[in-house]
Amino acid sequence: MENLYELNIHTETENRGFQDVYYDMVLVVPIYNEEKILGERISSLYNYLKTTNIDFLMVLSVDRGSDRSVEIAESFASGKVDIALIVHELKRGRGFAVREAWNSFHGAAYSFIDADLATGLEVISGAYRRISSASCQLITASRYCAGATVVRPKLRNAVSRVYNQLLRLMFKERINDHQCGFKMISDDLKNSLLDKTVMNSWFWDAELMVKANELGAKISEIPVNWVERKYSKTSISRLFKDLMLHGYGMARLAKDIREMRLISSDDPSDLKEGSLS
Repeated sequence: MENLYELNIHTETENRGFQDVYYDMVLVVPIYNEEKILGERISSLYNYLKTTNIDFLMVLSVDRGSDRSVEIAESFASGKVDIALIVHELKRGRGFAVREAWNSFHGAAYSFIDADLATGLEVISGAYRRISSASCQLITASRYCAGATVVRPKLRNAVSRVYNQLLRLMFKERINDHQCGFKMISDDLKNSLLDKTVMNSWFWDAELMVKANELGAKISEIPVNWVERKYSKTSISRLFKDLMLHGYGMARLAKDIREMRLISSDDPSDLKEGSLS
């Protein structure tokens, strides 16, 4: 039988496992072939989290690829009581990695951040304060709202803006940046929303945001200091691949939203107008 994932559980005592603990925040780092930067990035992230007053669990969720990412993650997590490691033996994608990790542990808030740390780490504490105060239920870092600073190739930036505009028009919502690599969600929204998401790829970010909006969740965007880490130049073949993936995702998401509205049509109070603060 296929081994979908392994949980390498590091315990503070022999009887204490991560899955038995309730954390302030469960933060997932999805990883695939990140050998060149992984050690430095996860060390920076971990050291930052240690400076906060948040009782966190950092989850390294690794799709086994062609490099030493698994070995690096295993070595870093070894002996640490606030880092859990999940290893997927096959490539599953960011959506799968984050969804499975969020479902594996218990917390008041759930988040993820991309391993390249293009998103400035200061967004984590700000997002947690707003989630814990119940002023919002879902937060995304945003490259396209007032106060954000962005360093990335002009072509990727232009395509990203057009893509986000298409999502706003298709689904009649006001989110500026669906795809930025950091999000945080409250426990109550996670419990009602997560099983409604099905995408395993990068498009899962947009699916999460649009479906949360459809459920009437309180959504907030936080401006971010964002520096492109992976693509100093824009490959046309990579750009075309991304467009195909997101085009399929948008078509699938439109179908899902229509079905959600049909299911709720018997009781219109089930769906409220989404809010964006």
